[in-house]
Amino acid sequence: MILDSFINRLSSNPKRLFLIDGIGALISIFFLSIVLIQFRINYTPDPNSQELKLTTWDAFGYYSYLPSIFIYDDCKQLNWIPTIDSIYNVTGGKLYQANKVENGNYVFKYLGGVSLMQAPFFLIGHSIALSSNYKANGFSPPYQYSIAFGALFYCIFALFLLRHILLRFYSDHAVALSIVLMVLATNLIQYISIDSAQSHAFIFPLYAIVLYATIKWHESPKFKWAALIGLIIGLATISRPTEAIMLFIPLLWETHTKEARIAKWKLVKVIMVSMPCRL
Repeated sequence: MILDSFINRLSSNPKRLFLIDGIGALISIFFLSIVLIQFRINYTPDPNSQELKLTTWDAFGYYSYLPSIFIYDDCKQLNWIPTIDSIYNVTGGKLYQANKVENGNYVFKYLGGVSLMQAPFFLIGHSIALSSNYKANGFSPPYQYSIAFGALFYCIFALFLLRHILLRFYSDHAVALSIVLMVLATNLIQYISIDSAQSHAFIFPLYAIVLYATIKWHESPKFKWAALIGLIIGLATISRPTEAIMLFIPLLWETHTKEARIAKWKLVKVIMVSMPCRL
């Protein structure tokens, strides 16, 4: 019924299409999505092997939890790395992504937050490798392309969520222009469509989510929004510890005037006092 009503109104006046809220920003995101995907598809990998290699150098440090756990069952000795490194050159020449401690075991230098976000796509790549002629070793093409398109998925999701957030405060034209400039006038394409296994591609959507959850909590201070904020900030922090700065988004939101600041912290105190009763 809703769709029929929309079609009837649109057929009677085709110009109504351009009156849909946020249509400009929506079109810009579809355009940018095509650009990002095209960069990913057309980017020339290593000219010597013609194979996509994303999980190398720092990216290997973020990614290494996944093959260690799901394939080699070896997170301490890392006996699998020399063989993989001889084939794919993942360490960059020296294993700096993990440190050897006194008991002879290795400890990963990078935290595991990025691996958590990569995990669904790693498992997709692993399933493809197992059901094909590719090596199921964590570094063959199915894994690389799964991680690459996983980064694209997170980014495009973040763009749609940012559009939804920004339209609350700004006009459609301003939002569309801002999103276009954010993608095309920064190094976002580099980290989303080329160096897709770096942490940047996976932390970007976390900022969009924490912005959305912060707004929703201030509109309706429910436990689910507070829990989501805590979960996302925690995930960002174990992706890169410096992302703990994200905590200032919910802390400083709605504190732009003295009155708003007093009202906010009064509400927080009331919630904190009543929390034991709710539990």
